[in-house]
Amino acid sequence: MPRKDSLRNSASPAKILKVVNLPDYQAVASPDITLLLHDRTIDVTGTLEIPVASITVRKLPERAVAVSTDEIIVGMPETTQASWMINAQVGLSLGDKVRFSGFNLESRVTGKLQIEEHTGTPAKAQGELNLVDGTYNAYGRKLTITRGR
Repeated sequence: MPRKDSLRNSASPAKILKVVNLPDYQAVASPDITLLLHDRTIDVTGTLEIPVASITVRKLPERAVAVSTDEIIVGMPETTQASWMINAQVGLSLGDKVRFSGFNLESRVTGKLQIEEHTGTPAKAQGELNLVDGTYNAYGRKLTITRGR
């Protein structure tokens, strides 16, 4: 029988943890995450609440566009499969104090997503994010977002 080790985050669901504190990105989270390690596999389950965040995007980083999965570089060895398999099913909830600013858009962002990822397959997210109290600058005008999903 395979050996199973379970790790649960040390923070209780009600605790707040600062997860990012950079000039353009700040966020705090309330995690309730369980990690289960077995046979070179990591299973991640639980929820992650983000009650407060501020994200400012001034320009896209160079790596923002992913390289095609069928890209082959002549003379380079082929990559091998990851040494650990990851299976993740995590609920993400954005609170009322999450703000986004970038690409002429300024808005609060709220909503919930159920995120699922398995090694070797694209990540999937199901749910809804909403733009609340947002504005978009276009053609020299400031447009108010009345309904943004």
